[in-house]
Amino acid sequence: MRLRKEIGQHLLTDRGALRRMAEAARVVPGGLCVEIGPGTGNLTRELLALGARVVAVELDERMAARLERSFSGEPRLSVVRADILKVSLDDLVPEADRPAVATGNLPYYISSPIIFKLLDRSELFSRVAALVQKEVGVRMCAPPGSRDYGMLSVFCQAVAECEELFTVPPEAFNPPPAVDSCAVSLAPLPPGSSGVEDRRIFSLIVRGLFEHRRKTCYNSLRISLLKGVCRELSDSGADAAGLQDSVFSDLKIDGSVRPEHLDVPTIIKVANEFTRRLA
Repeated sequence: MRLRKEIGQHLLTDRGALRRMAEAARVVPGGLCVEIGPGTGNLTRELLALGARVVAVELDERMAARLERSFSGEPRLSVVRADILKVSLDDLVPEADRPAVATGNLPYYISSPIIFKLLDRSELFSRVAALVQKEVGVRMCAPPGSRDYGMLSVFCQAVAECEELFTVPPEAFNPPPAVDSCAVSLAPLPPGSSGVEDRRIFSLIVRGLFEHRRKTCYNSLRISLLKGVCRELSDSGADAAGLQDSVFSDLKIDGSVRPEHLDVPTIIKVANEFTRRLA
């Protein structure tokens, strides 16, 4: 079967890596696992061997049909022919099966949107174990102060405990991708425990802080408030630039440091102060 590179089809074939991925999902016998992009079912087989019930979401009709043929008569597998970014997660994870786990060898080009969608419904999942491009996995888990710490780090770590697990080389796939991959584990925080008071404003502040990451955190956010991604906060009629001064002063934030030196709790505090003062 010809693989479709345009939808990121690189099948994980290395048995050792497949086994480690299945174990990373921490499935329990009889528990529900949502597998994203199962392809020919290599990881599916390992998940079933661990006793999981698997809901496999596959976009490619050819792969879905092959999966159904390969596992015909397996009552613990359900194949859903759908785009994971469009399907309802509530439909995939019935209330009686919550929290489930999610896993998959994610297409590189949409790995971040998939992760965000899953983490946005943290009440549905106890764990997300995903295989992603190495660079993306490193950024998800990067600590403050490192060169890889940025918007993706903050968005993931604000709602989940993130851990980079292991690297998977190109030769573990068919066809081999051009770069290394890595497995990451994300354990969503309990609903409401992140401390974020308004998701929209939090998202804007994070983007504003890192929009000009070579500048100081103060200057990057100031430019974004005046003419960048945070402009809508100023367009609301508020003196957002003046508001920034009082927020930084009250929280005793050193505006001369670069954005990558602000940890997640500090960024959440900044966003929450904007939320309260713009109310």
